[in-house]
Amino acid sequence: MSDPRVRAFAAFSPSPGDERLGPRPAAFSDLWRPLLCLTGSLDTDPLNPGSPRGQSGAWRRAVYDAVPSGDKAELWLDGADHMSFGGNPITGPWAARRPATAVQQADRHHALISTVSADWWRAQLMDDAAARVRLSAPPAGLGPQDEWRRG
Repeated sequence: MSDPRVRAFAAFSPSPGDERLGPRPAAFSDLWRPLLCLTGSLDTDPLNPGSPRGQSGAWRRAVYDAVPSGDKAELWLDGADHMSFGGNPITGPWAARRPATAVQQADRHHALISTVSADWWRAQLMDDAAARVRLSAPPAGLGPQDEWRRG
């Protein structure tokens, strides 16, 4: 990424690419700008529920793993589904399709996603020292199976 206007990225439900092509870590090897990945255990592929990607959100972690070490972070939320990262609708037509655990934890997930992403942008775009300090440690409110990775 050579455009100097882009200072950082936040990837909600990041995708490592087309599963038919296999792992593509080289696609991310030149990403040296700060990157925040946000995903979770139930962040499956909603378009291909019968595929391996439709069974677990673990495949989305490949993006964080493929990006070179540096200013990167990943928020992994146990029980968070794809809609947890897309506006968190717990009513309407999507509600019936969502896993019960995602709906039950929606408020907690939404609070963590909002807090971490706001701190990320404050740190990256405003050089906010307090936000950087908060991002240096796991955020408050993580559950026992949630994870915060840096670096």
